[in-house]
Amino acid sequence: GGQIDFAIGTPVAGRDRPALEPLVGFLVNTVVLRSSLTAAGDHAALRQLLAAVRSDTLAALAHQSLPFDRLVDALAIPRSGTDNPLFRVLVAVQNTAIPDLVLDGLTVIPRPAPLSATRLDLEIYGDASPGRFGLTITHNPAVIGPQAARMLIGRLALVLEAIAADPDQP
Repeated sequence: GGQIDFAIGTPVAGRDRPALEPLVGFLVNTVVLRSSLTAAGDHAALRQLLAAVRSDTLAALAHQSLPFDRLVDALAIPRSGTDNPLFRVLVAVQNTAIPDLVLDGLTVIPRPAPLSATRLDLEIYGDASPGRFGLTITHNPAVIGPQAARMLIGRLALVLEAIAADPDQP
């Protein structure tokens, strides 16, 4: 996106304390991950940049129990009914296997629901499983047109290939 300082959102499971584990319900909070590409230096190796982003991410996750609404209120950011006040891009990775649910004579197998609409400019969903990593990307067509979306996906693929080939390149 050409930005040096950026913020993205990511959902977190919300069961970070043992007392919350037996509760029934959907306990998800959104954490804002803010990073600066200058943190690792102007010509830092990609590995150093990823380490800086990792450090920023871990610092943000240390405060994951702070409700998103309280953060927005504390920052006194004006709210709009259509825009997220803190980020325009969301990244979510499902890295925990969802087990099949077996009920008396019935097996329920989870399947991902197709994504048809996006709440933000760009949403990237990763699905990590042994030996495989899949990506699903949705975008707001009023902000990112089909040609720009295809170009974005192509660039993302190039970046991921470059990271895998040589994580020490600048």
